[in-house]
Amino acid sequence: MEIDNGLQDLHYKFKENQIDAAVAFIKAKDTGLYALVNNAGIGGGGPVLTTPVADQTSVYTVNMKGVYRVTKAFAPLVIESKGRTSTTGSVAGTITTSV
Repeated sequence: MEIDNGLQDLHYKFKENQIDAAVAFIKAKDTGLYALVNNAGIGGGGPVLTTPVADQTSVYTVNMKGVYRVTKAFAPLVIESKGRTSTTGSVAGTITTSV
């Protein structure tokens, strides 16, 4: 999507094995990367005693490791362009459950 001043908006849902290819795609365009918005996550979890470890591991993988990997991969491009990075969280982080 073309935005004012020739900026381009690129929405992409990354899988871990696609991050490097996405960085290469942006580099190949040679336009710079002025903003990175991490806006993804999954819910899950529940009481510690009844939530399978695999379920909670999946939540951590997407919500923490995913943000880390995407930010780390794109940071050099954002820094080079003197851009900004923004990460959104979820209100779900404020919800408590019983043990």
